[in-house]
Amino acid sequence: MGQVDSAEPRPGRCDEQAVTDQPDWTTAVRAVHVRHGTQTSCGGIAVVLADVEPHPAYAFVARFGGEPPGPADLRGECVEGFADGIRTELARLCGGQPPPVRVVLRRILVHEVDSSAAVNRAAGRRAAAEAVRRAAEGRRTQSSRHLPPD
Repeated sequence: MGQVDSAEPRPGRCDEQAVTDQPDWTTAVRAVHVRHGTQTSCGGIAVVLADVEPHPAYAFVARFGGEPPGPADLRGECVEGFADGIRTELARLCGGQPPPVRVVLRRILVHEVDSSAAVNRAAGRRAAAEAVRRAAEGRRTQSSRHLPPD
């Protein structure tokens, strides 16, 4: 019987892509904007804006300019949902552990009827996928600058 190698995922590497397709976490990914769901539907809506910055280890912080949005208890639920969604999805995409970045949540929609932890968790997962895509795109752009001329 043949043996199957079960290579352990390596932290910081996302999926099994070529090195140039790996995210470049040394450069900030700014203004990751996600809108998930629809207002006035039963599922709710989430609108978030976040930055993903290089950091020695994974961290999450909510840093709102001016007055924090919505009632404190609901805002807390929404922020926690988003934080859980982005951390979980970054870990899933990047070898089981979130990469060494700080996620800075800049804006979040908090509405007493249409906001929930669940819809913000889904928005966090979408934000993670977008950050990974943009960080990998940045690495491909950097790599192409170093190619020798034809």
